[in-house]
Amino acid sequence: MNQVENEWVTAWHSTNFNVLESIAEIGLKPAGGMNKKGEEMQVCVCHIGRDKTYDNVKDWANEIFVSPSIFYCSYDAYAKEICCNNEQYKVLVEVKVNPYSYQDYKSTCPRYKPK
Repeated sequence: MNQVENEWVTAWHSTNFNVLESIAEIGLKPAGGMNKKGEEMQVCVCHIGRDKTYDNVKDWANEIFVSPSIFYCSYDAYAKEICCNNEQYKVLVEVKVNPYSYQDYKSTCPRYKPK
């Protein structure tokens, strides 16, 4: 655990509230993977679909997407709002990523303005 805490990169993954239990039990899975109920996880209709190539990556949606920026993950295209006690929240999961296990890509949201 010390290696993870000291060497792995902190990142964020935005998601929907209704899948938090599944993430906690089986971890993050790409679109097309199965949730804890055995249901296939779908790509949001406004995202790049399965079997589509983006930035020279075939089947772009068959990846797990995280960002070191909490602001980027909070962007409306990714993080869905939930309301509780008349307050609005966005659901983000903090993760630790092995520094040798990921690649950086440019934003897929042309309207996003870095903060």
